[in-house]
Amino acid sequence: MILKRIYQLVCINFFIILVSNQALADFNYDFIRISCIKENQFLNIDYAPIHNTPVDLHRWAPENKSKNRFLIWSKHGYFSPRKLSYECKFDPSENTLLSTYRIETEQAESSNGMCGGAPEIIFSLYKNNEVLIDKVVFGGSCYGAPSISHIYLHGNTQGNQAEEMEICFRDNSGHGSPLPADKCEWNFLGLSKKNAFPINNKSIRDYIGSQNKK
Repeated sequence: MILKRIYQLVCINFFIILVSNQALADFNYDFIRISCIKENQFLNIDYAPIHNTPVDLHRWAPENKSKNRFLIWSKHGYFSPRKLSYECKFDPSENTLLSTYRIETEQAESSNGMCGGAPEIIFSLYKNNEVLIDKVVFGGSCYGAPSISHIYLHGNTQGNQAEEMEICFRDNSGHGSPLPADKCEWNFLGLSKKNAFPINNKSIRDYIGSQNKK
């Protein structure tokens, strides 16, 4: 009986240690960082992984439910990509018309298995309901898929009614080795080549492949 009791205590302690280590494990939460200044026709979108410590700061307080942690961050421009729909409306000026940009993202819940702990963010961007970027990977990719990491948009004062747009592409194929620097390209919306948009996963792969051959 004594040996059985000791065995039970050992098992209980091992379970407590295991759970505690999981609860205190270091990891990052994925966020989409969005800055929208409609008066200045400015939109900036970044992939922003944040260490779990500041995100979970009030997680265990009884008055704070788990979902409220992300509401706090969204007030400061950091949005959870789980199911995001965000609009940024550029105020019209003398040279530009009203433009409405809509960001939509999805990300699966974390799960066991290969790459289950780091599900990819699926990202789309629309201008006045016209798709500019169509369901691409945004940020990192455990599977090594190329992605977009940064988007910068602003109005134009040159009278051509074309917003300027910078997109940065990331080659994630290194699988743990240092990633090469992101490659960024500028576009003038409305004046770009007809086949430049919508950008999709295939066009990103083709672009990364062409850049790697240089």
